Amino acid sequence: SFHRECPACPVDSVSWHEAMAFCNTLSKAQQLRPCATCSGKGRELRCSSNEPCAGYRLPTEHEWEVAARAGRRQPFSGESIVSCMASDEGADKVAWYKANSDGVTHPVATKAKNEWGIYDMSGNVFEWTTSAYSSELKSARGGSWYHNAEHARVASRVGLAPLERLSYVGFRCVRTVGAS
Repeated sequence: SFHRECPACPVDSVSWHEAMAFCNTLSKAQQLRPCATCSGKGRELRCSSNEPCAGYRLPTEHEWEVAARAGRRQPFSGESIVSCMASDEGADKVAWYKANSDGVTHPVATKAKNEWGIYDMSGNVFEWTTSAYSSELKSARGGSWYHNAEHARVASRVGLAPLERLSYVGFRCVRTVGAS
């Protein structure tokens, strides 16, 4: 991670392919069928999704948004938005973003959780999804410590090249309930 001095902070600076490969490693460690086919190493690593599967994987955009909203419709994971460009009272409760982060990631689960008990769906680091943003880009969701509050809105999304390693992009592993 870019901010290595914080072991409790989210992992960042990993490509989409590296995130997929990590999910595969976690799956294999638990003797689950991996959700991706990966080949190569380092900058040559390339992965593609194998679904349905029983192992760990990145969420789809739809899955990510359902989890972030926790059955509600507000802009943030549990809050409303008033100011996009400056400090925002609602965002401050649930997200680390440009106005309150001091330019670094922060330990996970230090802001309020949403109604389903999930932390950090808004802010801290954007999270890779398996969904395509366009034919050449993958989608990342959730905003980051580097961006304004408007990017921490649940509906916000960015398209990134899957080889990008950015200090404000990380990932979250998920599993399909009942998959075999």
